[in-house]
Amino acid sequence: MAKRLSDAYFARLSEEEQRILKQARSLTSWMDDKISLGGFGVGLDGLFGILPVGGDLISAAIGLHHVYVAHKLKLGLGTQISVIINIALDFLVGLVPILGDVADFIFKSYRRNQNLIERKLAARMESSQ
Repeated sequence: MAKRLSDAYFARLSEEEQRILKQARSLTSWMDDKISLGGFGVGLDGLFGILPVGGDLISAAIGLHHVYVAHKLKLGLGTQISVIINIALDFLVGLVPILGDVADFIFKSYRRNQNLIERKLAARMESSQ
């Protein structure tokens, strides 16, 4: 299944759902891969992770926006729990000195959660046809 919601499915969303999804996509880009360094996407999540504990807390708190998005798009408790698990894993791994900092640049929890939300949304739309 595709990682991103197709344009055809996106067009079928309400204006409010489109707005919510666009905001989530923008946040994901800023947090995971807005800046390209040597062909590798770097975002604020990795930079926040450099700050001991506090940076990981900030990133986890911002990451809760994807829980809100899953809720607003009525994707169900299972999806919301999956998003929370990804956030928690990112937070816990980020607490490990050096390894956690490297993992913040590689794990891309925001991208994982965005892809999860869009896959679940597409699956719901496919089943309603």
